[in-house]
Formats: sequence, structure tokens, C-alpha cells
Amino acid sequence: MNTIRLATAAAMAALAGTLMAESTVVDVDFSRGKWNKDDFTAVKSWRFGYLGVFDQLDDAIVNRCPDKSGEEIFKKHSNDVYAAIVHKTRLSLGTTVSSTMMFDHRMAPIVVFAHELGAAADGTPEFREHWEACLFDKGVNLWHHTFVEGKQKWSLAASMRLPEKERFKPNVKYSLSVKVFKDSHGLKCVEISCGGYSFTHEDQTLPDDFVAGVIGCEGRNFFYDFKAVK
Repeated sequence: MNTIRLATAAAMAALAGTLMAESTVVDVDFSRGKWNKDDFTAVKSWRFGYLGVFDQLDDAIVNRCPDKSGEEIFKKHSNDVYAAIVHKTRLSLGTTVSSTMMFDHRMAPIVVFAHELGAAADGTPEFREHWEACLFDKGVNLWHHTFVEGKQKWSLAASMRLPEKERFKPNVKYSLSVKVFKDSHGLKCVEISCGGYSFTHEDQTLPDDFVAGVIGCEGRNFFYDFKAVK
């Protein structure tokens, strides 16, 4: 089930009050000198034969990209710029994970969560089954990646498409939040919120506990912070 809604001012105020009552589990500022790389695990994708890298800026980290325009990266280098890090803190149902992020062309900064990480043949940490909340100009996609018979497969579990005039813009910071929880009926759900919009997807294959982080891919993506509250 996939429900999309525009968050009202009252709902956002209620959410703010809830977040104030929650305790902070992870609070990372990606500014230069303000975070510890050892708190994270760099993770590769099975699809690509390299472990991607984030470069440090004064106020953010950015996935390493060639010195080319966003359009050229998107068209010719989208498979060359993947980078992912996952915080080592183990999280559980009821946790909201968020990151302030920005893209400079069309896509695609991601909040990722996974029950367990796997490893490539050389021992490098590598994603197996995982979920990706992916921000792009037209909305947010929720991708479910599985690992079957030694190969990664993925499907679009849910999505939110914005009206054309409300689409996400390049070079604008957005806070993307992902909450994995059980609803009042005991059903596992994920709620994704960004830019005043949110949607909820029900899926009983969602993990009961997980690690989470960020992915930069398909373009130049900037990440300013990473937080988890419960």
C-alpha cells in the first residue's frame, strides 16, 4: 500500500513536537573536521567493480565525480560516481533516519537502510538486500534491492511524483527522512518525507533492525548531515 499526502502545517508542527520528545541516536555533521569516518562503513554496490569515495568540502561531503557538467555526468558517467557509507550504529523499528542533501542536476541522493551488509569476493563490504529512498527532481522513489542466486535485483516498491510546479530543484538543500515502524495494526511500514510531502508504504519484508546511511549516485550529490532519532 502506498499513500501520498501533502503534510499540512498542523501535521508538521505535530511531527516537530514528536521529534522533540524522541531521543537522538545518531547526530553527524558532515562539515570538515566535525565527523569521524571510523563511525561509518564504506560500502560498494554489487553492480559496480569499485568502492566509491566521498570528497570532503567545508560544509558537506560529495560523491567523487569527474570535473564535468551535471548533464554530462548524468548521460556518460552515471555508473562511475556511486559512493555509499553506512553508520555502524544498529537501529530498530520506530527509528527515523534523515539527511540534509542536495543534487546539482537531476538526481539522486539517497538514504539507504539494510538489515545486514554482505561482502565482495575480496572482503570489501557490499550491499545485499537493502532499501533506498531516492530523491530526484520529479519526486522520491523507494527501491527494494534483493540478492538472489548471487545477483542483485531491484524493483520500485513505491514512489511519489510531484506536480510539475512543485518539483525538487537543483542546488537547493532538502531534508529527506525515512521512518521504519509498525502501525496501529502491527503492520510494518516505511514513511518517507521531503519538502513538505510524505508517503507511506506497507511491506512486511521491511527489516526489524538495520543499519542506515547515504548513497550518492547518478550525479553530483551533497550531504550535510545524517541523523537518527527514536
